[in-house]
Amino acid sequence: MANDYNGVDKDGSEDLQSINTNWIGEAWKLFTAHAGIWAPATAIAVFGPLVIDGYLVLATHTTHKLFGVGFEHPLPFKLAIGLFNLVFVVYMLNGLGNLAVRQVSGAQIVLSDVFSGSRNFGHTLVWCILVGTVLAAGTFLVVWPAVLVAALLIPSFALVASGENVVDSINKSINASKSDKLNGKVVAFNLLLLVLAGFVTVGLAFLVTLPIILLVSALAYRDLIGFPGRAAGPVYRPSHVDENKPDVVLDESVGVGPRVTLTGESLDEP
Repeated sequence: MANDYNGVDKDGSEDLQSINTNWIGEAWKLFTAHAGIWAPATAIAVFGPLVIDGYLVLATHTTHKLFGVGFEHPLPFKLAIGLFNLVFVVYMLNGLGNLAVRQVSGAQIVLSDVFSGSRNFGHTLVWCILVGTVLAAGTFLVVWPAVLVAALLIPSFALVASGENVVDSINKSINASKSDKLNGKVVAFNLLLLVLAGFVTVGLAFLVTLPIILLVSALAYRDLIGFPGRAAGPVYRPSHVDENKPDVVLDESVGVGPRVTLTGESLDEP
């Protein structure tokens, strides 16, 4: 059951909605409703770099073995692979975050939506480096500092993935979350457990936990800040209304930038 909605301005700075500890349950329902889209999209994000890196390493070793020459990958090659992995992961995370916002907003989603990662890529990259470093350092310092930070930043990734600049996304997230720190810590701790499950299972659990984490961020964006053109918080319907029908159906172009490959080729043109 969602918390009562008290109202919030579009910047998330007044009369703040309480954080909903049931977001994870709602995210699970959203994930299972479109698992056929989320599972392959997340698999590409999580295992794509491993497949590509494995192919490159195998190809170079095979080539040099055929010519009977010993080989060790030079530093520039290793740096190039590392840079590619960073770009690929941020691109895909951005697309997945955009996919989560679209689903929560009620827009129709398709697998190709995940390839909208070029939209706001720079700000998402800065967010991943900045917030990722802080959370990793906090986790290293006996977990609790990471929980404190994550509790204030739950909606921030959904904001930046949907087009907000990194500074505003963090500021709005903190302003919207700071009035309910207790529930924020509960949600953040559970999200960190989902992240840990992904690493412990060598990425396999991420096929489920990553979509849930991103959907929770989108739900927090909806409930604490409000999507463009809509007040914050869930809309309550009479019991006879179809619960699967979205509250507000955004235009299909909302939240989606150009869908392109990493090389810049359009996925939207015939």
